[in-house]
Amino acid sequence: MGSYLDAYDAHHRYRGSIVGLLEIGVFDGGSVESWRTYLGDSARILGVDIDPRCAELVDPPNRVLIGSQADPGFLRDAVATLGRLDVVIDDGSHVAAHQIVSFETLCPLVEPGGLYIIEDVHTAYWHS
Repeated sequence: MGSYLDAYDAHHRYRGSIVGLLEIGVFDGGSVESWRTYLGDSARILGVDIDPRCAELVDPPNRVLIGSQADPGFLRDAVATLGRLDVVIDDGSHVAAHQIVSFETLCPLVEPGGLYIIEDVHTAYWHS
């Protein structure tokens, strides 16, 4: 079984393009920075997280907005800030109810042919 990176690399068409990527769940900011390296300088990359410390963990032009993935208004504002939504990566709370709100809010805003990825869906089956 391959890694996440193998699956994402299948979508290399976004490299070097003016792609809008929204990542839900930033944690230590490393993946946002990795996306910049992979996608290039033309990419518009925005992270969202509930932890205010995350906003300080990325380098410009990357940005992190602080708010909940379960707040449709916040998510729509994030997309407005981004300007274009081609790729969504939901690696946030891993709570199914939050993932549903995010999906219902963001999926209709993704550009035709774009991607909506939800990571770690196996957590929906954990008892805790």
